[in-house]
Amino acid sequence: MEITVGGKVITLEYTFEAAERHECIDAAMDIFGGTMTAKIDSTHSEEMQVRDFLMSLSDLPRMAMDMFYAGLLENHGPDGDGMIQSRADARHLYKQFCKEHPEDERAMSYYALCTAIASQMEEDGFFKRTGMEDILDNLKNAATTKGTKKPADHKRKKPTKAQRAAQEARKEPVKENLSGTE
Repeated sequence: MEITVGGKVITLEYTFEAAERHECIDAAMDIFGGTMTAKIDSTHSEEMQVRDFLMSLSDLPRMAMDMFYAGLLENHGPDGDGMIQSRADARHLYKQFCKEHPEDERAMSYYALCTAIASQMEEDGFFKRTGMEDILDNLKNAATTKGTKKPADHKRKKPTKAQRAAQEARKEPVKENLSGTE
């Protein structure tokens, strides 16, 4: 993802540097993982999920800046051109971007910025690299498997070899044992 600030093109990339920033991973999990697991967890009412989401909105600006900062590090951090040395530098850069491009939706809201960052994270393989993709897939599969399992106590027991042999000796068709004993 690219933005232009002060006539300079700034690149946000979510590969190695961003994947190693715990603040970025925490923010991404809070925003995207929380939303995904809320959809998976059908035990919470819709009202409860909405309440939890609204409570997290006050953290959205902080989380957006954590992810924005992490995205700058690959190309503009200490190992890049050195333009961004701290989170404060990233915040000032974003503030300048917002002033220069008030019509850009990424400048209009932190949510829009997070959405744009999420697209870039996916494109750059951030979710796969950090393991978030695998974790969320496992959670989704576990929730799906849990919801579709039926109790096993209603199943008929299969007859043992000895019972089958006795049935065959009596010329009876092989039937499932309903008593549950073997």
